[in-house]
Amino acid sequence: MARVDGRAVRAKEVDARLALKLYDLALAGYRLRASSLDTVIARRLRLNNDVPADLAHERVEILWAPPEAPRIEIPLMGSRIRGPENARVTLTEFIDFQAGPSRSLQPVLERVLEEYPDTVRLAVRDLALPFHRYAQKSAEAARCAGDQNAYWPYHEMLLMEQPGLESEDLRRYALRLDLEPAVFDRCLNEDKQAALVRADGSLAALLGISRAPSLFVNGRYLPPPFTYEGLVRAIEAETGDLRNSPVAAERKNGALEPSEQAGPKQRPGGNGLHDPQFDPESTEYREPADAVGSGEHLLPPLPEVPLDRLVEPEAVLDLARDAVDQALEERPRLEANLQTSPGVFSGRRLLKLTEIQPGDLYDRLGLRNNDVLMLVDDQWITDEANPLWDALQNQSEITLLVMRRGRPHRYRYRFR
Repeated sequence: MARVDGRAVRAKEVDARLALKLYDLALAGYRLRASSLDTVIARRLRLNNDVPADLAHERVEILWAPPEAPRIEIPLMGSRIRGPENARVTLTEFIDFQAGPSRSLQPVLERVLEEYPDTVRLAVRDLALPFHRYAQKSAEAARCAGDQNAYWPYHEMLLMEQPGLESEDLRRYALRLDLEPAVFDRCLNEDKQAALVRADGSLAALLGISRAPSLFVNGRYLPPPFTYEGLVRAIEAETGDLRNSPVAAERKNGALEPSEQAGPKQRPGGNGLHDPQFDPESTEYREPADAVGSGEHLLPPLPEVPLDRLVEPEAVLDLARDAVDQALEERPRLEANLQTSPGVFSGRRLLKLTEIQPGDLYDRLGLRNNDVLMLVDDQWITDEANPLWDALQNQSEITLLVMRRGRPHRYRYRFR
């Protein structure tokens, strides 16, 4: 490509830091052509409408392959690792705790780690983007929590509580997890983890990684959008078990993405909240025309909240059993903080949280004032029956669904 003092500058050297960007460009071109190809194929199939639609796929043969995603070598040392040491597949995530997509990716990762406990491990590195004001300090706080063996619970807490990432928030989450406050504050105030966070950022720059989250499967770049189905296919391509994939039967013909991921309009994975058939704003309190003047406010009927699509929790929090039991001793006060919601949801009167106190049970669960409690382990929480208390007291793991500002949120809690 060039010479400097007679020495050749080769394309391989120039492209070393551009591999991901060049691939993204190639993938964008592939997607444009694939869309156009679909249109042409559909037009030709319509011209020959004498063949039944259910046999149309037999008439199409895709001869064009997508670009192959690059594989880069990412050192494991220095990353935070979750999963077995002998895992066949390592997922490497470059995370920014202030980035919304990092939060959206977390439920997908949780599901994969649960379904492949012996095969997959997760290695996390920081990529605190400079235009995110709280990203650097949040990453430092997570590492400070790690000094007290609480990196992963704190990691979950940060993602769950976005965008609450100011200094007082970071300290509040440490108290919620029963960390030693003086040790945590000293670590954070003295910037003890700052250099390590910046070192991860420097590594990302060296590898040509500029977007958070960025995800790699055994070093193979996985482009967004991140879905459970796409990640499973990438994992099982690495293990050679693609034919036995739980999603392999979904597609027998044609070529989509190199990661086999659905487009943004499909979104079969993730938490299901952004499905085009579900408008989260439609779950706001409202008064139907036939209820005006009746004195009773109605919430939308149950079918407007696709509970069956809320597969993965947005966060999985580990809480100390002793701390939860101690917090439950204040049950009378906690019950007093529950008010009957002003409306009826599918014939049920739900309960709304008020006056949450720092450090109380609701705060430890990451709940907020005006959250409406809906389901605990698929049981309704109403003014007539509240199974939340028994679940908290007697179970080692629960799943809680709440409505917050018109949007459903699902959380899982594990009590250790």
